[in-house]
Amino acid sequence: MGKSKTTKFKRPHFNSVGLPVSAVKEEEGAEEEHDEESCPAAELLEKLQSPSADIREFACASISRVVQQSQTIPGFLQRDAVRRLGPMLLDGSLAVRETAAGALRNLSACGGQEVCEDMVKHDVMTPLTALLRECCSGFDSAAVPMKDQSNPVEDVANEAVNLLWNLW
Repeated sequence: MGKSKTTKFKRPHFNSVGLPVSAVKEEEGAEEEHDEESCPAAELLEKLQSPSADIREFACASISRVVQQSQTIPGFLQRDAVRRLGPMLLDGSLAVRETAAGALRNLSACGGQEVCEDMVKHDVMTPLTALLRECCSGFDSAAVPMKDQSNPVEDVANEAVNLLWNLW
């Protein structure tokens, strides 16, 4: 009697952000397809265009986490992450501004000197200086926060100054 072939259950794949990735085909060239699919850059950068501030904040925070894995940085740079994240520094939501500055900070810190130079070439300094000017204005007009409360303008400024420090 012959042996019957049983199919094994394949667990779903998840990328580093926790989003499901479709199963990889077991054909030649499947490795290239897997690399393209498993790179969360395209999907996260697309979410930056959402009308919802919560989704933009989530995308910036996710980018901030993902770029800490240096192998993902080229995928973000190839998709113009700096040009897409730069305008987020001037978003109407302070939370989006803070997380965008954090994402750019992590990109600059984890990407090294070449990435920092590339960021300056892609004009990240224009929105960054505008953000810092707005933060200075915010400090002048902000009410004195209570001891246990953090000042949201100060949080944004901290992220922006850290980014500037990396680019220096």
